[in-house]
Amino acid sequence: MGQRIRSSETGPGSYQDLIYSKGGYVLQMLREQLVDPRNQDSDHLFKDMMKDYCKTFDNKPASTEDFKSIVEKHMTRNMDLDGNHKMDWFFNQYVYGTGIPHYAFHTSLDATADGKTHVKGEITRAGVPDTWKDVIPLYAHVGDKTMAIRLCASELCRLRVQRSRWI
Repeated sequence: MGQRIRSSETGPGSYQDLIYSKGGYVLQMLREQLVDPRNQDSDHLFKDMMKDYCKTFDNKPASTEDFKSIVEKHMTRNMDLDGNHKMDWFFNQYVYGTGIPHYAFHTSLDATADGKTHVKGEITRAGVPDTWKDVIPLYAHVGDKTMAIRLCASELCRLRVQRSRWI
């Protein structure tokens, strides 16, 4: 059954780490998935979701499943990894589960014959089962610009971008 939150094997800060810190990470992951780079306020979808949650459960008890239903009401197509308009994949892994994925990102740059630069990137994941699902936002920072490249959903992606203006 695993370790209990309060046992001789866990430290006195286990509850704080598990409940409050994990909650902050979960909200940040949802915020990243709801980012709308085409809008001046790129966080407007996340803010709308949180306002809806607060309004719906104002002075009422709310469960994790209640929060999940609000998330599902506001989820985008990119978040629907199972194609069923449910966030079970996310909540089972990050809220109810204990897995912690570890990611590594490797890139290489190669000059092409036409004077452009070919950027090749690969994300690898360890520490969780192969069935683990994620939505990972990828950004390119060039000078003072930040560009959203793509979201890698469900399985890890290999990124191949060819842009001369980035380099």
